[in-house]
Amino acid sequence: MSVAQVAAHDAGFDVGSEPAVAPVRPISSAERLEIAGELLSALDEATGPGQAHLMRRILGIVRQEVLWTGLRLTGWRHAMVLATLGGLDREVVRRAPDLAEFRRRASDLLDLLSTRALSRRSDRVTPAAPATGHELVLERS
Repeated sequence: MSVAQVAAHDAGFDVGSEPAVAPVRPISSAERLEIAGELLSALDEATGPGQAHLMRRILGIVRQEVLWTGLRLTGWRHAMVLATLGGLDREVVRRAPDLAEFRRRASDLLDLLSTRALSRRSDRVTPAAPATGHELVLERS
């Protein structure tokens, strides 16, 4: 028994020889994306440092999902996803990030990824509005 367990036992607590460990359950892609969406909606309520922390967490989840979901994009579609990730990365490291820009780009990628998580069909990503060139829209083939 550890010193802490002996102290807890002496104080009258029932302490087993092994601490209880909850089983680890892998989190699905859909759950991770839902968490990222909740973090994104909490940006307005957070303080400045809290916003920076949430933005880093969201970027990490989105970047991980882009790698893990195996988006089969080629050419300009792949370049557009990478450019959107780069834009998120730039907003995260800025001294005064543009929350609206970060939210827009992150929402675009979350929408794309959540659709991909729900249906693993062959989808193509195309730009929605040529005026900005940053929006991502999913086209089913």
